[in-house]
Amino acid sequence: MLDKNFLIRQKESDKEDYFFVVGHLTLFQNYFMLMDYMVTHYEADQIVALSTEANRNRTRLRRNDTIMLLVLRLLYQKKSKEATQLNQILVSIKDIQEELDRTSLFKGKIPKTELQTTMRMLKSYSLIDFQSSNLINDDTRVEIYPSLLRVVNIDDMTKLEAQLNAYSNGGDDDEDDDQD
Repeated sequence: MLDKNFLIRQKESDKEDYFFVVGHLTLFQNYFMLMDYMVTHYEADQIVALSTEANRNRTRLRRNDTIMLLVLRLLYQKKSKEATQLNQILVSIKDIQEELDRTSLFKGKIPKTELQTTMRMLKSYSLIDFQSSNLINDDTRVEIYPSLLRVVNIDDMTKLEAQLNAYSNGGDDDEDDDQD
């Protein structure tokens, strides 16, 4: 849990751990509380999250990584209205590129190598998943997990788009942002 921060029921590799932690939730909460961490079960989203108020275990994100998080959150919000029975939120690389283009935050398309680096980093934190090892294909499907809701906690679409617009009005490519 310290590595990933999230256990997601719908993620096949997390399913067994998710049910074990949920079955012993109080034990895990008490154990991690000793280290100043909080274990939270978001039953509606079927995720278990590990967080801390202390200023540690924070990832320093580049500007483009933060923009990608905001764009994925925006896509999650839009696609959740048309979610499947399995509550999977699936988008294509083309959808992501189109939304990035719409923001006008990049001159042209985001370079594929940078897209791959960012997407792999987000996958390592259990925020998204994709099967293809090659993200160059526009039709590659990306699943956005509900854990993204806990990282980008903006429910109002207007505020989300205002946050994206704030990036277009300022900041340079080397600007960093702290995220849990």
